Amino acid sequence: MGYAVKDEFVWPDTRSGEDPESAALDSMLKAVRQRLVDAVFVYTSDRLSRDPLHLLVLIQEFQDAGVLLEFVDGQLEDTPEGRLVLYVQGYAAQKERRQIAERTMRGKEAVARSGRLPCGTGAGMYGYDYDPVAKTRTINEEQAAIVRLMFQIALDGVSPYLIGVDLRNRGIRGPRGGVLESRTVQRMLQNESYAGVDYYGLYRCIGSKGQKRSVTARDPSEVIRITGVSPPIVSRKLFDDVPQRGIRRGPD
Repeated sequence: MGYAVKDEFVWPDTRSGEDPESAALDSMLKAVRQRLVDAVFVYTSDRLSRDPLHLLVLIQEFQDAGVLLEFVDGQLEDTPEGRLVLYVQGYAAQKERRQIAERTMRGKEAVARSGRLPCGTGAGMYGYDYDPVAKTRTINEEQAAIVRLMFQIALDGVSPYLIGVDLRNRGIRGPRGGVLESRTVQRMLQNESYAGVDYYGLYRCIGSKGQKRSVTARDPSEVIRITGVSPPIVSRKLFDDVPQRGIRRGPD
């Protein structure tokens, strides 16, 4: 179409189209509002936004700035009918995303009820190796020895911060090879998987992408208890004897 494309005005966005505040979108809108570009090409309307109302607001922003907006897969008609079509497409994409999320959740719950660990649910837990086929964990003896050491130190009432200092002084690194922060130590000491019991659905995340999220505990009736996934690294007695420090273990 004869346009010159500068690298600084190419906005690859690997995040979900549902996110109205992605970094790429923010950068693109800044360029549009300042009239640094003459046209913007988007593959499909739902990659710009899957919220139909938000999509119409964005289209109006382009028109107010005098910047051409083109969709590669389906052209934008600047008519009431064209906007209605875009609105319907956005609504359909939004509905499809909700349905996919619901099906995914139901699938994970079914896996958990069958006594296996749903994919992406703590698969890379320190002290274990994950079997993606069986969806279970096996003990990593090298890491498990460090986990047992942490519990033994904590049994004497040593704080998570001092445990982290002790482990760093011994040259022991964290789960991802970094420094063992007190919060990491605290969470590990409260993780009941180390005693052989896993839970699925302990918490619920409230808030969509682009918004501030909060995590709340689910009702105990919604939590699925899983046994046989994580071989115990520490005894039940040792786990129970370590002082709890404000992080929920299993359902009340």
